[in-house]
Amino acid sequence: ALLISCFSLFLIGLCCPDPGQQIVQNMREGIGGVAGSTMPKDIADWHIGRPTWDEKEGEWVSNHLSRFEQDMPMISLEGEGEEWKVSVGGELCHSEDAEGDEKEEGATYTAAEASEKIDELVKDWDDINAQELLFAEHPRHTKFRAMYNFTPPMFHSRFLFSAIGIAFLGLYWVFWAPDMVTKDWPELPLYIALFSLISVPISYMMGRKEMQAWDTVTSIIKFLDAGHNELVGQIRPYYEEPIPVVYVDGYRDKIFTMHDAVYWRWAYRAKECRKETYRDRDGKVRTRTVCGWVNVRSDGGSVPFLLHDGSGGVLVDVRTFDEVEQVPQVLDTSSPGNKGGNDLYRASAGAWVERHEWTASALRLADPVYLMGRVKSLDEEYVPKGTVSDNASRIHQSLLVVGEDAPRREARIAYGNELNQLSARKSVFTRYGPAVLMTLVALLVF
Repeated sequence: ALLISCFSLFLIGLCCPDPGQQIVQNMREGIGGVAGSTMPKDIADWHIGRPTWDEKEGEWVSNHLSRFEQDMPMISLEGEGEEWKVSVGGELCHSEDAEGDEKEEGATYTAAEASEKIDELVKDWDDINAQELLFAEHPRHTKFRAMYNFTPPMFHSRFLFSAIGIAFLGLYWVFWAPDMVTKDWPELPLYIALFSLISVPISYMMGRKEMQAWDTVTSIIKFLDAGHNELVGQIRPYYEEPIPVVYVDGYRDKIFTMHDAVYWRWAYRAKECRKETYRDRDGKVRTRTVCGWVNVRSDGGSVPFLLHDGSGGVLVDVRTFDEVEQVPQVLDTSSPGNKGGNDLYRASAGAWVERHEWTASALRLADPVYLMGRVKSLDEEYVPKGTVSDNASRIHQSLLVVGEDAPRREARIAYGNELNQLSARKSVFTRYGPAVLMTLVALLVF
């Protein structure tokens, strides 16, 4: 009965819900999971190249700093010649006469006036609280306050049930099974103690990245400073020229082509089989088929991208990161393409190819990403001229995120938002207490 109670207590402990894990799970379900449901998917909503009037050239040009600005407001421009209309969120703006009095709705602007109106609208939105501009998945939102203010109980139910179960196990060893300890398996308690002790650093190593994500405050790009930072946002293009097209293994077919990948890895392998003879236990000669995978070709690459969190954007050089985790798979096929491509693998003599396989993984434009890295200043020659939103305090267009580690912080990039990287914060007793108690009890019994 004591032994059954011991295992029952362990089982009850495992079934006890962790309050921290429940909070994280509820928050994760509330934002729609991994994909970042509130991040704008349409490139038209990203305000890349917001128009501005070039008085010297007498034409509309792309504002190269607009990609670093906040996403809002939704501005559109329509017109021709000296008659232009500016809309915000689908509603036409009012214009003003020479005395500053408001004209009727839908009145037109000159090109210079329209450009000035756009700058004014952007500047007004720039004064809004940054937390209202962030994507809903960003952990600095007010709605996540309860999660980050959560203080784990010193002794969680899981630890209490586990501790009582370990105590019962020790009593069973000492009083009800002395012969098992002293004669049959005298070294068993020592083995259990060593196993429990080893599980402590293993548990720490497995959870250290999640704990780093929990302990590090996520930065808002609009107020980003140099140093080691944690960022969450959406992948967007940094350069005005198109992102290089990636053709998996040289094929031009649609499924083998990626037009918007900022980080990619692909591999082509073949399953080679052959017949071989062998002798069984009775000495009879038999034949069997032996297969193995051959890595034929692989390739990968990356390009710098803009990370945008709704409040602003910053340049990320993904090429400097050693770890890019949880990259989504975008291709898995056994059929070669029909357009172009490299030669298929040919089996060696006496063998045949059972299967070809092409796989590819990529981070693409509009994907949500989580990263931890070092923010430093761009070389002066690469810094875009001007200031974001005409506000001299906005300097994130002059910064660069690189994959450099810091004390207790490992640089990495992962697909998804921060809630996908988190595990609930637990007290030291809950995380390591059962293993330490098991070690002590086993050593005492030994």
